[in-house]
Amino acid sequence: VDETIEFALSSKVRSQDLAFVFNGICGGSKRGRDRAWETFQNRFEEFHTRLGGGIFVWGNLISVLTSHFNTLEMADSIRKFFDQPHVTVGAANRKLKQALEDVELKGTRIERERAV
Repeated sequence: VDETIEFALSSKVRSQDLAFVFNGICGGSKRGRDRAWETFQNRFEEFHTRLGGGIFVWGNLISVLTSHFNTLEMADSIRKFFDQPHVTVGAANRKLKQALEDVELKGTRIERERAV
């Protein structure tokens, strides 16, 4: 997983293709999903420099990185990360809000099903 993440962040992968590589990482396993999210948080400045303000690229990456999460705790963690002053996604804020809503809806559904 770590080698694939490093490859994704190398100059061998175009910025517009980054989400496709991370989709494979996140969709392949819980470990991949968690490592991808951890890497995104720890190396956010690197992502920010590489992606700039492109709404399409940011939106796709945010969607890929968060779409496999399904707990209210994770939704809260995602929100807290993006609420930090130095963490900005420019015009992709709408996509971020949609991604958070999706994780919250999945988390709420799971909580409701557990209560039954």
